[in-house]
Amino acid sequence: MKTAGEVLKKSRLKQDLLLVEVLKQIKIPLKTLIAIEADNYQTLPPLTSSLGFIKNYAEFLGLDPAVPMALFRRGYTHYQDKKITPPSLLTKRFNFWTAKTSMLIAMGAILAVFALYIGWQLIGFWQAPLLEVDLPTENQLVNNDELLIKGTTDHDVSLTVNGDLISVDASGQFENSYHLTTGENNLFFVAQSRRGKTTTLVRHLNITAE
Repeated sequence: MKTAGEVLKKSRLKQDLLLVEVLKQIKIPLKTLIAIEADNYQTLPPLTSSLGFIKNYAEFLGLDPAVPMALFRRGYTHYQDKKITPPSLLTKRFNFWTAKTSMLIAMGAILAVFALYIGWQLIGFWQAPLLEVDLPTENQLVNNDELLIKGTTDHDVSLTVNGDLISVDASGQFENSYHLTTGENNLFFVAQSRRGKTTTLVRHLNITAE
């Protein structure tokens, strides 16, 4: 849709009139005439004064002033609305999710995962090793000197039973035949990690005569 400035300029050019000829007749400053034809609302005077200039200009050109005045009022109102809500603010409001935002979120996620990993490693570093003994059970009846010991611990620990070293496989499982000495009725399991942390478990046995 045409603007007030376009309608006035087209009519002036159609009549082969120069702006200097117009200003001599209607006494409107040259910069104001240029701003009207360019629809440059920013440099024009307030609405009431501008409408007066447009009315005079339209009448001079032989146009019905109501048409360019209505077009100017509509364009001026739109310009004022844009001033109230600057485009830059609208852009910031609707373009919150930018490439920079995505990068910051990704970096935050990576740092969070790294922090969790470090925390888990530190817990494992300072925590005493796991030790579970399946056999013998507590207060198990024993009627000979050969005893099966079986259980689970961490794969990298040093495991002893009453001071005797017990082998542990790569998964942390151990299963050995243990020879009881005379008068021995308690088994002390000690798992010691490479960091010096220990876990101790005692199994009490009921020794019976054959």
